[in-house]
Amino acid sequence: MPIMTNDDLGRSLDSPEVPSANPPNAPAPAPATRKPRSPVERAIVWGVILLLLIVVLIEWRGSSGIKSDADAAHAAMEKSTKGYLTESELNQLVTRYSHRESQTGLTANEIAASRVDTFTYSGLLKKRMLYIYFGLPRAGHEQEVLQVGESPVRMYTPEDFGMIRQDDSERKESESSKESTEPEATTEREGPAQPEGQAEPKEQADE
Repeated sequence: MPIMTNDDLGRSLDSPEVPSANPPNAPAPAPATRKPRSPVERAIVWGVILLLLIVVLIEWRGSSGIKSDADAAHAAMEKSTKGYLTESELNQLVTRYSHRESQTGLTANEIAASRVDTFTYSGLLKKRMLYIYFGLPRAGHEQEVLQVGESPVRMYTPEDFGMIRQDDSERKESESSKESTEPEATTEREGPAQPEGQAEPKEQADE
């Protein structure tokens, strides 16, 4: 046993040893465990995720369908050797729509179309439309496709015809006003008139 001197005894009394809070052999504290979710909560979460996936899938189908059909119709119209696309050829290209509606007897419009077929591509958030216009029917021939697009063609209204007539009348009035302001053509002046009672000189007889 070692012999303690007076200095060692004084140091031990001045600074007593403090026991360690975590002794080396003490076991580590167990991590806090999360409370498991109830089956109802998990079913709600997965149901919402599944619903969002269905909405995204339906919207993607409508968007890709109208783009695919429109691109196919435009490419066929550009590559056609006839210079146009017929209705039977169109029916083989446009196939991904959900509803089709045809309207004949169109009023006057900017492309002189007589019929429009509206193709609907349904979605849960947005409904997309593809408008395909056909020309005048001819005996023994299929109707020609005039235009394919996602925007309808502008139809003329009676007000448009009134404006056209007004423009024509204004143009005629301006033309008539120009003609009235033009200087009149001057005629060549004749020689001085013979005074009354003076005989006109007789032509000399041929020798």
